[in-house]
Amino acid sequence: MTPEKTAAVEAVLYHDIVWKGGSFSAEHGIGTKRVHSLSEMADPGKLELMKQIKKTLDPAAILNPEKVIATTPSP
Repeated sequence: MTPEKTAAVEAVLYHDIVWKGGSFSAEHGIGTKRVHSLSEMADPGKLELMKQIKKTLDPAAILNPEKVIATTPSP
């Protein structure tokens, strides 16, 4: 499937998710293919909390670097 078709399908699938208070993720997590959807759809406060948790648990930013939540190493 082309990137354009993928984007069109995702737009239809995810259309009402945020409005209804839902999330496109489930028990299997986000995955690298859905990072852009997470960035576009998730509540900014939720994303910030995820970044803070990641930074707390992985201050050196060595676990899955630059995958779902990109953080920089703590000084």
